[in-house]
Amino acid sequence: MMLDNQFADNTKPPVLITADKLDAGKSGVIVGYNDSSKNTVIGQLQRLGLVAGARIRLNRAGPFGDPLDFSVRGYRLALRKEEAAYLRLIPE
Repeated sequence: MMLDNQFADNTKPPVLITADKLDAGKSGVIVGYNDSSKNTVIGQLQRLGLVAGARIRLNRAGPFGDPLDFSVRGYRLALRKEEAAYLRLIPE
C-alpha cells in the first residue's frame, strides 16, 4: 500500500518552502517559482541568477523583517519579502 506522501521507491517527497520563510543563516536550493502569472517579477529574478539549481542563503533580515539579505552565486542581494515569496526552495 502506497501512502499519498511517498514515492514509489518508499521515499518521502522533498519539503518545499519559499525563500521568505528561510531562517537567518539557513540555505536552500531553488527548484522553481510560485504564481507564473507574474512573469515580469519571475523574469527579473531569473536575470539576477535566481534560477533552478542555484543555492541561496538568507544572511539576515532588515528592520521589521524587510528587506531580506541573501547570498547567491557569490554575491549578495536584497529582496523584498513579496519578491522572495516567488522562489520555491528545498531547504538544506
